[in-house]
Amino acid sequence: MSNTKQTLHLVFSSPHSPTAKLSFLVLRETDTALFLGDGVFHASTITQPKFHCYFLEDDLEARGLHVPADQRIGYEAFVALCEKFDNVISWPK
Repeated sequence: MSNTKQTLHLVFSSPHSPTAKLSFLVLRETDTALFLGDGVFHASTITQPKFHCYFLEDDLEARGLHVPADQRIGYEAFVALCEKFDNVISWPK
């Protein structure tokens, strides 16, 4: 069994933000990223992620963006995802 702790990264910033670029430098294959707010604009830039990723449904819809159904989550799933991880890092705008 691995001692590597999985981390959930909450990415609120757009793909052009220095904060977003930094978050991608620390994301590991065992981590998960949830894109919220302007972070959902990553939907057009992430084609084959090396980590698990999800996008908040309401934020996608508000911006007219689409991702595969298995990557869309609502608020209940968002809360459940946060509870699942020992470590949660928020990457603000």
